[in-house]
Amino acid sequence: MTRTRDLKGPYSMQPAQITATASSPAEDANSPPPTAGETLIVRYAFQKKATYFSFFLLCIPIYLGFVDAIGSGFSLIGVLLDLAVLAGLWVLLDCLLTITYQFSPEAITKHSLFGKREMPTSALVLNGDAQGIRFSHGTTKNLRESVGLRRSLLAEVDCADLFRYASRVYRVSPNHAEQNKRVNSLALIKYHSTVLAYRAMAVFLVLFVVVLLFMGGIAPDFGGLTPQLPDFYIRLGCVVLTILGVWFSHPPERGDTVAAHSTTTTNLLEQAGHKARQMARLAIAAAALGFMLFMMFGNLLDFYLFMGLGVLLFYHHYPRLSHWERIVDNALAKRRATGGPSRRSLQVSLVLLSTLTVGSYGEGRYYLYNNREGCLTDWGSENCQAPPIDSRYAGENRNLGPEVRSTTARPRHAIGLARINRGGFGFLGSFHASFGG
Repeated sequence: MTRTRDLKGPYSMQPAQITATASSPAEDANSPPPTAGETLIVRYAFQKKATYFSFFLLCIPIYLGFVDAIGSGFSLIGVLLDLAVLAGLWVLLDCLLTITYQFSPEAITKHSLFGKREMPTSALVLNGDAQGIRFSHGTTKNLRESVGLRRSLLAEVDCADLFRYASRVYRVSPNHAEQNKRVNSLALIKYHSTVLAYRAMAVFLVLFVVVLLFMGGIAPDFGGLTPQLPDFYIRLGCVVLTILGVWFSHPPERGDTVAAHSTTTTNLLEQAGHKARQMARLAIAAAALGFMLFMMFGNLLDFYLFMGLGVLLFYHHYPRLSHWERIVDNALAKRRATGGPSRRSLQVSLVLLSTLTVGSYGEGRYYLYNNREGCLTDWGSENCQAPPIDSRYAGENRNLGPEVRSTTARPRHAIGLARINRGGFGFLGSFHASFGG
């Protein structure tokens, strides 16, 4: 059964119809579970898309008017306007290129003109605020595995309908939960630490923009520090360096081929975090090349192009929680496949342990002497004795002093310690000596 939801009207059901009204949590809990094929398809209204596009078109003459007023040179207002236009264009393209959002018990899929973006529903986190509604996999920090709807394109009744579906099908509600408890705790901890370091490196991208704005305020006629250098070849070199960096870089997702038998699960997760930080450094390096070119030649286009590439790389390689989960799952699957020690190995281990335990029964450590005179000098005749007759030292004038644990005095003439087992079990009752002070 398929439910089709257009933002312009209520649910349309085939073969039956229902009323799209918000329900209480108690009603959702008592409502019958959805069928296996039940889906919800959401489309942005064409009228609202047209409104967004018309507003953007109206802003273009205003932008061009400001550009003519401030001139084509480098200035703080000009940079701010450029950034505002880029942000508006990003939002507009996201709205215009989105075709449908499809919600099903198995996955949430966003269809756009560039393809589809699918996210599993096994560990969903739902967040809703004044800006939008966002479904994330596992944790709200998992930006690359999330699907968001812009609330400015939704009516309140539409939001209520979507929340009701999420409550009935996914059993989640917009309670601003940070993470889903069904995610492996080890994977989640390591992922959060990686994301924290990854986001911290974004400060460098922001720093480049801040410095650019600062220079636009204090040096509006900035023309570069080295305009006399051959800019074409230097730009070409920066482009080649960026291409080589992207070509030879390996994102974390390719780390699945790491030999899991050579390290622990924790080390594999740390390796994934290290690779993610490498990709962040690559994005920052691309933006840094654009900032360097701007400082050398004063051309804003250099900065915009390389900074845009850096931002795209930073976004594209943002860590995905599913990769960390896959590492843990592979390790657990391998552990289950090997199964640890076999039953036969456990039996052999128990026999050896029992043998060693019996063999050590009655064992003692005694001071060992090369002759009886040295033993008599240290302990006297009452504490000196000949080795057992079944030992390899019998009849060689060796002597044993008292047991080590029976005295606190330290002998002067002993040549080592002898381990004597008097249990009488064949070779286990033999004599062993350990030499040392």
